[in-house]
Amino acid sequence: MTPELVRQLLDSCFIGKHITEMMPPLPQGMKPRHIHILQAVGQGEKEGRTVLPSDISREWKVTRPSVVRLIRELEEMGAVSAVPGGTDRRTRELHLTEKGNRCYKRYVEQYHQMLADQLCGMNEEDCRRAVSVWQILYSRMKGLDHHE
Repeated sequence: MTPELVRQLLDSCFIGKHITEMMPPLPQGMKPRHIHILQAVGQGEKEGRTVLPSDISREWKVTRPSVVRLIRELEEMGAVSAVPGGTDRRTRELHLTEKGNRCYKRYVEQYHQMLADQLCGMNEEDCRRAVSVWQILYSRMKGLDHHE
């Protein structure tokens, strides 16, 4: 791999960040990262799974406190409820409220369907390959010592 190709790959990450920010206008105070929380909780509920903050932090590969902060913000907005669960009362199970369900339907289900319709005709294997490349890039860059 050449340094020029690495530059292009990293530039495409920047473009990807902009793409994720192009969703329809969100409700007052809501950020794209809030939608990701709603997506994780909504998907879990659809699959009949209990969703915990630790599940989301593990899936996103981010710290639990950053996820907990977003969850608290969503609770304040009335989009998520976090209730004590299981035998460990510190564990909080996440559930969408009525408002959270409306946001999930609009900004996840309907938005993703609209994008799927717009991307009709794209080669699905190319898309799968792109996902794989981002996962590999993330994994390898995470293992680097950036302070050399």
